[in-house]
Amino acid sequence: MANISRFSIRNIKKRIKRLIGANKESELSYIIKQLELSVYNYKIVYRNAIIAHLSELVFMRQDLKTILKNRKKLNRRMKYMIIINDFLYFKDLPWEHIKNFLYKDMFRIINPPTLNKTNTRSIEDNYPDTTKDLFIMFTNTIATMQKCMVSVEELIPYKDFVEQVNSYMFIQGWKQLISELIYNKLKPNDDVTKYFTNVFTKAEIANPNTIKKMILWMEKEKLPSILMVKNDKLLVSSAYENDCMVLLPYIFCKLDLGYADMHLRDKMVYTCFHYQNQTM
Repeated sequence: MANISRFSIRNIKKRIKRLIGANKESELSYIIKQLELSVYNYKIVYRNAIIAHLSELVFMRQDLKTILKNRKKLNRRMKYMIIINDFLYFKDLPWEHIKNFLYKDMFRIINPPTLNKTNTRSIEDNYPDTTKDLFIMFTNTIATMQKCMVSVEELIPYKDFVEQVNSYMFIQGWKQLISELIYNKLKPNDDVTKYFTNVFTKAEIANPNTIKKMILWMEKEKLPSILMVKNDKLLVSSAYENDCMVLLPYIFCKLDLGYADMHLRDKMVYTCFHYQNQTM
């Protein structure tokens, strides 16, 4: 019995060690993925950048601690990035990787028109070719935009816009609205007030005055809005029908940032809006 007991304890210790090792690998893989996303977003805004100080990124304390402790292990696993001291270098990162990130993230942001329950090779199989073509257009436009120079003060209302579109309480409403516009399930003057119910209670309707304030700001700045307020109802405007590219700032609000500072997203949303403003 003693031998069996020792063997069992030894087995348990080995399993624990393997489990800890597996968890460590998963943690490092997660961090590498987040660093990649951070660099993609950084490069979209700062096209010629090849280096970023770790202090420019936003980490959970535990993640930063893990990064600093495991720099050598991370460097061995990362192909186009390397951490030296407190700097992240990404000199050889191919631009095609960034465009691929933009394109792939569209499928996360936009719902498919219908979910194909049969076995498919990828989530992309659930989307029509016309939608994929639109995603390519969005991707190429974002990837080739000339970034606008903007002060922190000028960014404040755009930051408010990002927070409104990313409000977790109404996140499903925005996603449904954007998706159904793309699939031509909505037309101007359609009432979409019910889309903006509280995700927690499924009952509370969004306060149109909150969105009205945002829309009035957009009208003042001559920025296209996919919504309008009429008689305290949220209605679809004609902006998307006139130009599908008006969705760019809404989509960019929802891109995966990784550890990138949210100011990067705010700057790019500003650029998306003013790109639209120049092309309309």
